[in-house]
Amino acid sequence: MKKLPYILLILMFCWVSLFAEVKRVFFKPDGTISDLLYNWNLKKAEETNTEFMDRIMNKDFAWLKDYPYKDIEHSELLAIRPQRDKWRHKGDKKIFIDNTIITKAEKVEAKENALDEELAKETPDPIKALRLQREIEKIKSSTGVIE
Repeated sequence: MKKLPYILLILMFCWVSLFAEVKRVFFKPDGTISDLLYNWNLKKAEETNTEFMDRIMNKDFAWLKDYPYKDIEHSELLAIRPQRDKWRHKGDKKIFIDNTIITKAEKVEAKENALDEELAKETPDPIKALRLQREIEKIKSSTGVIE
C-alpha cells in the first residue's frame, strides 16, 4: 500500500510527458527566433515526435529548414511568452530576453500616454495631439520590431 503513491506519481509523470507540447525553435542569423507550435492531433501513430515535426516543417515551413533549431518543451517558453518580440539568441542556442529592444507595443503605449497627457491639459495643443496620433498610426502600420 505504501508503494501506491509512488506508482501514481510515476504514472502521472508519464502521462504529462506523453502529452507535453514540444516546440521547435529556429535560430536566425540576425539573432531573432522563430518558433513553431504543432497540432499534435495530426501526428501519425507510427511517427516519433521528431519525425512528425520534420514532416510538418518540410511540408509547411520549408523556408525555415536551413536555420539551426532546437526542440524544447513548450513550458520552457511559456514563462517568457509575453516578451516574445524580445527573444534573441547567441551562438550557444540559448534564448535570452533583450530588454534593450523597444517593441511596437511599447512604442505605441508611450505615444498613447503622451497623447493622454496632452489631452488632459486644461488647454491642450491640438497640433501636438494630432502629431502624436499620427505617430501612433505610423507605428501601428509599420512592420517588425523597433530598436
